[in-house]
Amino acid sequence: MDNTLRELLETASAIFIKANESYLFAKYFDTANSDAEKSVIKRPSIRFIQHSLWKNCIIELDKIFGISGVKNDYSFINIFTYIRINQSALFTEMSDYTMLYQKWTELRKSKQPLIVQINNLRKKLYAHTDKGKEKLLSEIDISYIEIEELLKETLSLIKEIYVVLFDTDYDYKPIFYRNVEIVQTIAEKQKLTREERVNQILGKNPRP
Repeated sequence: MDNTLRELLETASAIFIKANESYLFAKYFDTANSDAEKSVIKRPSIRFIQHSLWKNCIIELDKIFGISGVKNDYSFINIFTYIRINQSALFTEMSDYTMLYQKWTELRKSKQPLIVQINNLRKKLYAHTDKGKEKLLSEIDISYIEIEELLKETLSLIKEIYVVLFDTDYDYKPIFYRNVEIVQTIAEKQKLTREERVNQILGKNPRP
């Protein structure tokens, strides 16, 4: 068992989890299924939460796909650089190495335009407020579906590395799917009259 590689992979996996959870909740707080819910997600407090989660998603994704060479860098580039350098010690079958490396190369190549946009957004706007941010924002066009696809492929690659190198499953269950009903609950409460809300708080039955 290679402890260095395991540490790199476990840290990258933790970064992925933060990116994925942030994405799921950011999208949730930007989605409405009724006029009442639309009113809720337009609230400044909800917009702030949504933006903060989206920002965190971008920052964490940039860590995974960032440029190597930085101390404590747990990006895929560093992980696969380590794998390439130590391939003879890590793999009994070189075909496994070839398969993994090819999958990583194809992912990076196919998502390169998106990865560049993510890096620019984090580096020039979220990590630092560069001049000309309006121009930068007009040049960046990142959709939820693009991020979702990137996250799915990232998870697939992480799982494959765990299986091939450590002969173990990577079991990840998002907390997002544990019955999130924040917006729906607020929307339902908005429909109540003042008297109904007071009675609900006091535990009183409504007037006949």
